[in-house]
Amino acid sequence: MKKWSLILLLSVLFMGCEEDSLTSSPFENCLYFEIPAWDYSDNHFFVDTIYANRNSLNIFSKYYRNAVPYLISYYRIKKIEVWRSHTGLLSPDERKANSFVDLKAREKDGYKAEKEIFSNTIPGKQDLDRRCIMLEEDNDYIINRDVGLISFINPLEDTRLVAVSYTIEGPSSSNQDDIQYGDFISDINLPSEERLVLKLVKDYDINSSDKSLWNKRLKNIYRLPINTFEPGDLEINICMLKDEKMVDEITIENKKVALNTLFGVDLTDETYTSSEPDGKFDFLPGKTFFPETGDIIFPALEPFGKDLPAELPITYKNNKIYNSAKYQVQSQTNRFFIRCKYKVAGNHLTKF
Repeated sequence: MKKWSLILLLSVLFMGCEEDSLTSSPFENCLYFEIPAWDYSDNHFFVDTIYANRNSLNIFSKYYRNAVPYLISYYRIKKIEVWRSHTGLLSPDERKANSFVDLKAREKDGYKAEKEIFSNTIPGKQDLDRRCIMLEEDNDYIINRDVGLISFINPLEDTRLVAVSYTIEGPSSSNQDDIQYGDFISDINLPSEERLVLKLVKDYDINSSDKSLWNKRLKNIYRLPINTFEPGDLEINICMLKDEKMVDEITIENKKVALNTLFGVDLTDETYTSSEPDGKFDFLPGKTFFPETGDIIFPALEPFGKDLPAELPITYKNNKIYNSAKYQVQSQTNRFFIRCKYKVAGNHLTKF
């Protein structure tokens, strides 16, 4: 696998890590860091709440929880344009846009009524007459078209609005029955001053009371302090506090099972050909981690809440992670952590 460059944040601790008894050298330089369960990345969004559906459709879970993703072609995104609010100097590439959370599918004659609204911005519902710039895929964001997931490569400021236009596959593979939401730039007669109509994905201040926007932000993806790495040099373990001790495995029917396995980030072994998990985090690009951003992803939307593994006590659930702002949760006692160790020198990665 290609070896990517290493970028470190100041929050990472550089330290010498003691080797276990099976290694030839007594010490190894490594980087150690841990992420509490509430500190998910703020850079990942569904384009629509249909992709966050946890009941009949369950698009996200069917894709990420299976070794071979189960795809629902009807909702696959075929084309997308992503726009971000713009301030400061005028840009020749900017456009004015009206953005709506609950935007209906585009009819053949477009969005005549929505274009004519010039005032009455409602936070969490609609944003009007906003200056916007279209972003570039792979430079500004990456997208999983099968689950409607946009991931921003660089941190997205709280003060930025994000809106989109896109088409989905619809009933068949024919272009004739594609379903479009929002205006594409090609739908506007340039250089007209006509406003674009877009679907609102992120408002300026997302809070848990705005359910539509709140549910569009994913809370199961974590950005590591190293954004690119060679998986063989990184060890990731899900850990939890149990009886005042930090553990990364539990005993089930007289057999030790890693929390990595219980949480679904370990489905195979190091060869990636076996159906038997080995307790180690599976580094599968696009499936368990994003090499473009250094994010790791859980296959369940609320891994430490509603989707907590059934083998763990129900009292360990922390639903507040998913229905409260971070500042309301971080002061509470946290049970779960993602602990990581990155090897800097040598050819052996020590265990925690």
